[in-house]
Amino acid sequence: MINKYNKKTNYFLNKNGDEIIKKMVVIRVPITSIFNMIIKTFNNTYYDKYFHLSLIINDKYIIEKNEIINISYYKKTIIKDGQYLPINYLNIQHYIINNDLIPNISIKQLLYNTQQYMGSSYFYYSGLKNNCQDYILSILKSNGINDDNLNNFIKQDVNYIKNNWPTIRNIMNFSTNIAAIISHNI
Repeated sequence: MINKYNKKTNYFLNKNGDEIIKKMVVIRVPITSIFNMIIKTFNNTYYDKYFHLSLIINDKYIIEKNEIINISYYKKTIIKDGQYLPINYLNIQHYIINNDLIPNISIKQLLYNTQQYMGSSYFYYSGLKNNCQDYILSILKSNGINDDNLNNFIKQDVNYIKNNWPTIRNIMNFSTNIAAIISHNI
């Protein structure tokens, strides 16, 4: 397995990667309102908001793909009705994956299966072609977690941006490439 994780994620995997997965929750958080406003101005989409997606493992770890793959402890706070939400996130939506769908594997094995499935695109990020949605879907597919409702919860159409806004696409790719270089050394 190729290892291009940053130092923080490598440390996490060495310490917690052998833990067996008992619970998985996909969360989505609206992206910044400025980006949403730009998209809505130029795009007649049926989405009210675009989201960043993450995967919560065992109620204590978070896996996400921004410019790089990040895995860390999930900072949470309890709010009304015992629902857990990340600190500083508003309007979060979640989808609890049925326990019967979760294979009996470790976090490292989950990621290994995903890397085998995605190949060279595993560590590569593009806001329009290989983003957080694609990464979370790949985690699920590569580990045999199939749920049509969950897939619909995760996937949003970004083809309009990709096909009609080459300048935005280039800015997004440039900024995420720079962020990846900086983040990889953290």
